[in-house]
Amino acid sequence: MTLLEVMFSLIIFSTTGLAILQFMTQSIYLSNQAKIDVFSILIAENKLNEIILNRNLPSNSWISGHEYMIGKIWHWRARSEDIEYLGLMLIDIEVTAENNMGTPLCFKYYRAIN
Repeated sequence: MTLLEVMFSLIIFSTTGLAILQFMTQSIYLSNQAKIDVFSILIAENKLNEIILNRNLPSNSWISGHEYMIGKIWHWRARSEDIEYLGLMLIDIEVTAENNMGTPLCFKYYRAIN
């Protein structure tokens, strides 16, 4: 084998290794993001159920709080808005993870006005 063949095979193996490393990094990031999304949905649904069961509907202004789940503090805020011409009430809930100060995940729930 010549030096040129050895260098060419090293280039192929290093390129393959970098591609695998990039794939693994992206896979870890996406699985972490999916976990954040799932727990945000759970927190939003819990807050919605608390609001409905306690009949403590927020007004047009935001109410906020935080929950502690899986070792993190999750910040949430909620408000409601009447859509009278449709006979519906819109309940907005936004959830943000403790270390994820980016765009909050927004959930919109519609409920019929009695």
